[in-house]
Amino acid sequence: MEKPRQSSVFNQSRIMFAIHDGKLNFAPPKATYSHAKWFRDQGWVKGPNDMFIETTVRGFVDADGVYFYVGFDFRVDETAEKLFFPHLGELKLKLRLPDEFPVYGGMIRTEQPGKFETRKQYGFLADVIKKHQVQ
Repeated sequence: MEKPRQSSVFNQSRIMFAIHDGKLNFAPPKATYSHAKWFRDQGWVKGPNDMFIETTVRGFVDADGVYFYVGFDFRVDETAEKLFFPHLGELKLKLRLPDEFPVYGGMIRTEQPGKFETRKQYGFLADVIKKHQVQ
């Protein structure tokens, strides 16, 4: 799935989220700014704190799916998965997402400026939630 980035249309068409202090948080609707600006506005980051971006699971939901990642390189790893998946059911409920809505992890920059592709596809929400539910 290729996603255009850095356009106000894209920014307004998505809902940003982050896992902070063990809780799922959403940015204001139709926010036109980056996660970094949102984090500063929330007071979660003061000054140049790159470690917050490097370690905080964040992402967005748009018409095509749920996307999550960490770091400036938009990577996904086992730690990010372990932090994110327990919140997927809550995200589904709060945003009223359908069972058959795709879940993606990580983003890869393409040769086209502002375009990204996904690193991993996990399947549909209902299946991913079932697979990762706390026993």
